[in-house]
Amino acid sequence: MGASAPVDYIVESVQFPNRKVKEGFHSLLIETKDGEEFSGILVRETNDQLILRDASNKDVSVSKNNIQKKTISGSLMPAGLIDGLTAAEQSDLYRFLSELGKPGEYDASKGNVARLWRLYPVTVDTAQFGDERVLNQSLNTPDWLPSFSLVDGRLPRIELEKRMAAVHYRNPDGVYGAVQFEAARAGVAHFQIENLGNAPVWIDGKPAVRNQDISAEVASGTHTLAIRFDGKKLPDHVRITTNDGTFLTN
Repeated sequence: MGASAPVDYIVESVQFPNRKVKEGFHSLLIETKDGEEFSGILVRETNDQLILRDASNKDVSVSKNNIQKKTISGSLMPAGLIDGLTAAEQSDLYRFLSELGKPGEYDASKGNVARLWRLYPVTVDTAQFGDERVLNQSLNTPDWLPSFSLVDGRLPRIELEKRMAAVHYRNPDGVYGAVQFEAARAGVAHFQIENLGNAPVWIDGKPAVRNQDISAEVASGTHTLAIRFDGKKLPDHVRITTNDGTFLTN
């Protein structure tokens, strides 16, 4: 946003989200024949379905045969979101938004930094089956909860702590963190991981090679990198980068 919009446009868009809606960001309001209502931005359309992305960033499919009424609406962003912020906090928000996309720590346009994590607590019942059982599970199972990094790619310790705290009654002593990346071609993929310490790392369920960086031989396609963090030695933050692939964000 910051790289493509002037500050006055950003301020106006936050304070009055429906005054100027960029093309492609108008929402659709759909009423179905069975009485349901859906609102979201049109992501794509097939012969049979409309796929909307709602305000919670969730994709929803609506059958065209079930559509009673379709109306073009305004922005998904509701008015008044900043009413509870002080003048100083609003100023900080505008400055942050104005820096997004520009070279520097707020450049979120690059895919070589892991931004979407999945976290899984290490509990007593998890430990008895060993790492292999956890690492072989799909990241889409309920135990692997999503967690997003800061814009610069740092996943703060508090995110790891919150995942452990959510199952405190099961005596967690650590947490697994996993990210997925896409390799365009087969070969050795190298990763730089900040604050890794002695935490074990796996790529596609196999221990990664540890030298000056973390590496593994991979085929082209999607792969999973997982780390097991000791609950008593959680890092201040963790950040993963690579020049040999693109990290997935959904």
